[in-house]
Amino acid sequence: MAQKNPLFGFICCLLSLGATAQNNSGLPNLLQSPVSSVYVNYSDFTLEIDTVATNIGVLSDVDLTGFNTYRLYITTTDSSDQISAVYGNINEPSTLNCTGDIFQSFPVGGVTASGIQPSVWSAFPSNEYDSFVTIGIDAPANSGIGQGEVNVIESSQNPWSSLFEPGSGALGGSFSLTDPTGGSWFALPSFNNGIAGPDLRVLLAQITTNGDLSGNLHVQIFLQGDNLNGTIYLDLPLPIAGCTDPSAPNFAVEATVDDGSCTAFGCTDPNAVNFNPNATNEDGSCQHLCVGTAGCIYPDATNYNPSADCDNGTCTFLISSGSCMLDQDNNGFIGSYDLIFFLTLYGLPCSN
Repeated sequence: MAQKNPLFGFICCLLSLGATAQNNSGLPNLLQSPVSSVYVNYSDFTLEIDTVATNIGVLSDVDLTGFNTYRLYITTTDSSDQISAVYGNINEPSTLNCTGDIFQSFPVGGVTASGIQPSVWSAFPSNEYDSFVTIGIDAPANSGIGQGEVNVIESSQNPWSSLFEPGSGALGGSFSLTDPTGGSWFALPSFNNGIAGPDLRVLLAQITTNGDLSGNLHVQIFLQGDNLNGTIYLDLPLPIAGCTDPSAPNFAVEATVDDGSCTAFGCTDPNAVNFNPNATNEDGSCQHLCVGTAGCIYPDATNYNPSADCDNGTCTFLISSGSCMLDQDNNGFIGSYDLIFFLTLYGLPCSN
């Protein structure tokens, strides 16, 4: 059982001022000794990535060509399961890696979903694609339906939020919660942000990037909403999208989730006798059925067969040897007919 670090005592002081009583101390179990908590590995709790937009393109306020928007969710086992926090420290590290840049909108936007402002999208359409971390909400919290804002905690040694959201429209990047003090984003259990609901999923982040995502997140979960006896802590890897078919040419050995990108070689001509409807790359193997007599169908060939209905690849040709040896139609210059004639000979063995 991992030992919690000093950060949680600091969070305890902050939250004791505003948390509605959830247990004997009035604080979520994230802030208490883990003596009554159970550390388990529930395979039904997983991270999933949805693709929201691809190659967004040029907007009126920014160029997002090559950028895709993803949403990161955690799946649960019960509609009343509640996600309390994403956290990390030296003993329970969390990392969100990105091979490219992470887009952050400006002048509206922020680290959390509170920076999403649909009312300004006509002037700043890129705000819709802003990158943020969250617990269950994709806009500012609506207190009228029981939602509460998402809180961010970081240490002075590891100001992870400024790596993710540098400010002033600068692109963000990867971040880790791996230092001794640790960091977190969380919602108070008195709010309903983190309750899974009928779809058994809770939103943890929206990321707009021109790269690929990987890493892992430590999460605190209240099973069936019980933050007194039902608290669990899980270390969940981010899924890696790619082709998971070992027989495909673009098989990605590191992929854990198939994204439909697998390619297959074969004949892509529907008129061919060996047409492969699953083929996505033509490999030159197409074969066509000859209806009628097969033979040489080129009049200039020495073995031209005027009765042939389709070519069988047996044509032979005499190559002229004058001052213009490539002028096959003897019109005085080398033209398109001569080129076509040359192509009919391509690949044939040379005679001695």
